[in-house]
Amino acid sequence: MLVENGLVEKEAHRGYSVKQPDMREIYELYEVRLALELYVVTLLTKKGIPEVLWQEILDRIQDNATDYAEKDAEFHESLAILTNNKSLIQHLKSINERLQFIRVMDITTNDRLRVTCEQHTRIMECIKAGDVNRAREAIEMNIQYGRENVEQAVKSALAKSYMGI
Repeated sequence: MLVENGLVEKEAHRGYSVKQPDMREIYELYEVRLALELYVVTLLTKKGIPEVLWQEILDRIQDNATDYAEKDAEFHESLAILTNNKSLIQHLKSINERLQFIRVMDITTNDRLRVTCEQHTRIMECIKAGDVNRAREAIEMNIQYGRENVEQAVKSALAKSYMGI
């Protein structure tokens, strides 16, 4: 699975080695993720989210879990699941798996957690209000915010890996 997701390289008769992050590839993943999630929020804003599911997602946003990187991916995937588009869900999950190490290194402070929660809440409010343009702006802002932190997150991950932390 690690080889399939491009995180580990298999070398014949030598074994496996951790693949160095390719910044271009990471930025491309963010671009594809943005395209998919723009479609998700557009569709959900037009068709709506049942109140029970809306509240369940909102409650999860406000749950200050210790593994917020996982909660962040879960939030975005839960919106995709509501589209009932299995291919879209599968592609988004694959992208999230490949970006997980960045999320883990990025969402580490209370301030970063607070901003992400506020952004998720805004996305949900725009969807509920039926405002497609604002929902698209909100999801784009959220994903771009994460993308802006990529280099620092990768540097942090490499430093921790090098130091054996």
